[in-house]
Amino acid sequence: VRDAQELRAALNGQDAAVMRRLGLVLEEDLAQIATYSVGWIRIGKLEASYVGTQCLTRDNSGEPVYGGSALTFARGGFDELRALNLSDEERQAVDLSCRYDTAVSTAYPDFFASRRNYDVAIGQNARGEPRAGVLEQSWRAGGASIAELSALQAFMLSPSLKSVSAFTRERYGTDEPAPTSEQYVYRGEDSAVGMITKSGGILEDDNGRL
Repeated sequence: VRDAQELRAALNGQDAAVMRRLGLVLEEDLAQIATYSVGWIRIGKLEASYVGTQCLTRDNSGEPVYGGSALTFARGGFDELRALNLSDEERQAVDLSCRYDTAVSTAYPDFFASRRNYDVAIGQNARGEPRAGVLEQSWRAGGASIAELSALQAFMLSPSLKSVSAFTRERYGTDEPAPTSEQYVYRGEDSAVGMITKSGGILEDDNGRL
């Protein structure tokens, strides 16, 4: 909505009974927004944490959708991740995710997930003021999982390796070139979204381009 009048109209259009039962969440629209992925994963004794950004692409209907992630991984937990040369926004995203994660662990002390991922938005509101917050959590396989597995494999094969960059990439349509065999994950006609190509692996480009 663009003003108070549109907000009132939107609220009046909601079902009062549903709002009493489920509540209502309002999200502030942000400009110049960047979406960060922050996470931690453990398989056996192998542990890694990461931070990076997501990008958008167009699906087969022309709508903007998730297009991939470029992530920096540290061997170990969030303390090891913070020890890397991160940008101010990356550190902010990590700090917000850790606060969220701590709140979950405090509220549900018996909760365990070997994969924890948080999406963090950082941008500006309509007045140009900085805003940041955790959008959602994911405690299952997700968009960053290809990069996560690539990084864990790199750490497993190189015991002295302390950090590595990895990526996932999703593109739609028949014009997308096939990825290299080393980065190939899937390419085909999906019953839900149509033609899609998925790739991922260790990120060799220092610029983090997808």
